[in-house]
Amino acid sequence: MSLVIINQPIKKNFLLKVKSFVKIILQRQSGPGAVTRSLCEGLKQLKVDFKFNPPLSKIGVGDIVYVNESAQALREVLTWRKKHQCKKIVAGPAITIFPEDDNRLMMDDAIDVILQPAIWVARMWASRAPRLGNKIKVWWAGAEEADQSRKDDMLLLYIKNAPEQLTKEAVAVLKQNQTNFKIIRYGHYRQDDFYKSLSRAKGIIFLSPSESQGLALAEAWMRDVPTLVWSPGRWQHDGYIWRDDKISAPYLTEDAGMFFKGVEDFVDKYKEFIARLNEFSPREYAGNKFNHKFCAKKFLDLIRLK
Repeated sequence: MSLVIINQPIKKNFLLKVKSFVKIILQRQSGPGAVTRSLCEGLKQLKVDFKFNPPLSKIGVGDIVYVNESAQALREVLTWRKKHQCKKIVAGPAITIFPEDDNRLMMDDAIDVILQPAIWVARMWASRAPRLGNKIKVWWAGAEEADQSRKDDMLLLYIKNAPEQLTKEAVAVLKQNQTNFKIIRYGHYRQDDFYKSLSRAKGIIFLSPSESQGLALAEAWMRDVPTLVWSPGRWQHDGYIWRDDKISAPYLTEDAGMFFKGVEDFVDKYKEFIARLNEFSPREYAGNKFNHKFCAKKFLDLIRLK
């Protein structure tokens, strides 16, 4: 018996190969891809043997198959299981947004465990598909560790699908306070450049309406960089609304930073954040919760690999 990890279709088409090659060249790190890489790194540290994207013929009767990132790959594995046997199929967290998406793919009875990256996502899924409740488990991925001292050089302004008014307000306040800052836009930076920016940052102002986990936040905390995070308190997709106070940063604690509600309280929260920078200890908090080894161990515990 062994663990099998599949994150791409077994039958790869030319376009998929091109997209993968371009992503590697540009160093664009997607959330789903980072989840898989974290798990593999943690398993290696734990010295756990696993197969990565093997042919279906190499999957054994007693294997546990974990599928992430690709709905097509999950369909292939589910089709294969109808003719063969494996011990268990684990899917998620990054395959569909809702449980009923893609012809109810994630509601297939052959899936034994469904992973979701935060409590709010797990609760949302359970509310839409109550019969999945016992299958859904909360599991988060790890972030790269870095031994660095926090610099008092600049602030980072991280922008991901934020309203224009809020972005303008944040920029205006930073300029009014003569703050040295750098703008980071989601989807438009190289991973190495983000890490280099974090090495100079004394803090991050994080403008994102929602995060399933918030890996960029974990990456900052692992580098001892505290965060001031916008908290709209609700997530909306295709007319559906889900409310949660920590929807933009599910794992933010008082050790790692603060929340602010919006334009109306940004100035006050920004001043408080700057005044309290030396009180936060994000790396101490994240080092135990978001290292690859810890997260891989939690994964193994959840899927009950014996």
